[in-house]
Amino acid sequence: LRLLVPDASIQQLFAHRQWRAGLRMANYIADGVIDLRGQTVLEVGAGTGLPGILSVHMGSRLTVLTDYDDPKLIRFLRANVEQCIPEELKPRAKVIGHIWGQDPEDLIDAAGPTKYTRILCADVLWDAFSQPALVKTLCAVFSRTDPSARIIVISGLHTGRGPLAGFLRKAAARGLVPDETVGLKEFEVGGEVREWDEERPDGDIRERNRWTLELQLKWAD
Repeated sequence: LRLLVPDASIQQLFAHRQWRAGLRMANYIADGVIDLRGQTVLEVGAGTGLPGILSVHMGSRLTVLTDYDDPKLIRFLRANVEQCIPEELKPRAKVIGHIWGQDPEDLIDAAGPTKYTRILCADVLWDAFSQPALVKTLCAVFSRTDPSARIIVISGLHTGRGPLAGFLRKAAARGLVPDETVGLKEFEVGGEVREWDEERPDGDIRERNRWTLELQLKWAD
């Protein structure tokens, strides 16, 4: 796949590069580790749209790719969908601009009454101030009728563990809790895996950028 990357003029949205968390998620989808066959998928903060595009290739029922409703950003995202998805699969892909926390009617209408059974969140947790709005959107569009529905989260430690821990608390307060069968794990670029520990020292930016936090959320029982 050849992707267009949004230019630096909209870099305040940090969409002007393909982040490693998105690459990890895309690899999981391509390898079938994240199985999206037959699922109704939403990618939030899609940026280039790589995970969402691959979900269409790998058999999702529908994939909606969304990012901040900036015309230039959405134009890049739509162009990637147009050039990377073959004609016969394009009816299963949609691009919709959405500002977290605002009216999600367009997203819900696209998914249908059961809403989204898989939501992809790659590197969308670094900004603590935007998290309440993100959680509001997630709760509004995440399926409550499918007990196997999951929100798949992969996040770099760019701004440290504090914002990630804060997101988990905000999500839990709204009824979204980690799937204990998957766990919360930190993955290092060299292959080391360890349990998530919000108290672990962050280290400098080079050290933080070596790690991603990976988990899945579901509705609390």
